[in-house]
Amino acid sequence: MSIKNIFIITSGYPSKEDPTRYIFVDQLACSLADNDIDISVISPLSKWKASKSYSINWQRITKKGNSINVYEPLITSYSSIQIGPINTGRWTYHSFLRAVRKQFIGLHVKPDVIYSHFLVPSGCVASRLTSQFGIPSFCSFGESSLWSVNSIGISMARRELAGITGIISVSTKNKRILIENELFSEEKIAVFPNGVNHELFYPRDKREMREKLGLPQDAVIGVYIGEFSERKGVLRVAEAARRIDGLKMLFIGSGDLEPKGSGILFKGKVPHVYIPEYLSAGDFFVLPSQEEGSCNAIIEAMACGLPIIASTGAFNDDILDKKYSIRVEANDIGSLEKAMKVMYLDHTITSQMSIAAREASKKFDIDKRAKSILNWMNSMI
Repeated sequence: MSIKNIFIITSGYPSKEDPTRYIFVDQLACSLADNDIDISVISPLSKWKASKSYSINWQRITKKGNSINVYEPLITSYSSIQIGPINTGRWTYHSFLRAVRKQFIGLHVKPDVIYSHFLVPSGCVASRLTSQFGIPSFCSFGESSLWSVNSIGISMARRELAGITGIISVSTKNKRILIENELFSEEKIAVFPNGVNHELFYPRDKREMREKLGLPQDAVIGVYIGEFSERKGVLRVAEAARRIDGLKMLFIGSGDLEPKGSGILFKGKVPHVYIPEYLSAGDFFVLPSQEEGSCNAIIEAMACGLPIIASTGAFNDDILDKKYSIRVEANDIGSLEKAMKVMYLDHTITSQMSIAAREASKKFDIDKRAKSILNWMNSMI
């Protein structure tokens, strides 16, 4: 069988109101569409988040001119709050399930494959549709942990996910989590680290980018991209940077924590399309996460030719190599400072690492990933 039609079920998708939400799902969807696959997306939206210009159906046009039909049926979200023995996440899941099933049946189309992102609720719903309609379903496990499963509990998740045909794990570490928790057998799981769009992420001229962004030409600049959170390590990076006289930093992202220091040249959100310019203006990338699935930000930084400082967590093992990265313990500010000093002082090493990072990023091309996933799904059905 050759797959020609895929329905994607996801609990989030980029929109005009939130263009960066689950952008990794959109990148894969666009890559699949540009490989001559008919793509439709069902992404239920909470009634509380719908804007005045809300439309249940709209089209996403890829750079190559292919269209993706996006359906956003409204649901009542009960969040995921533990109230005594009850987690409201189960109510949210059933609301999500009803909305997707109704939308799916109403379209009167039987796709070759159902693809879902995140185990709960999307994977569980895909599994239900497989059981009801006999359509093969696949789920991407890109979470940093089993946090999505906690909303309904591991026992219920095992039952609900039983119909899934195959699991796309973004890291070897994630594959181990699934097996150890008896959610899936090994033969159902394949590892595909996240990919990068090399048509967008590639090195620009550093001097030109610094001039455009108003950054000093003679400074050594480190770049952090990610949520401003304890898990990602934004304050640990800021503290390590403060200890290095002369080092400048760009902090791209948002969150509850605020990095501070006299060496910070910029902090805040940046549209995804402009991130390559900020990366190209930097000298190295730093992100000491405590947990990840497979980090898109790291791969995007590699594609722009930046040496990497990242944590020793097993989630980074599939994408990082000592030729272009320095690994540190996530919570060890002293080790982080030492690694950042190497990047600050040794331009010969950083130059060599930059070349190696750019070359290594070619293995993680988003189009190659999409084709590999398609081939694997074909083999599974």
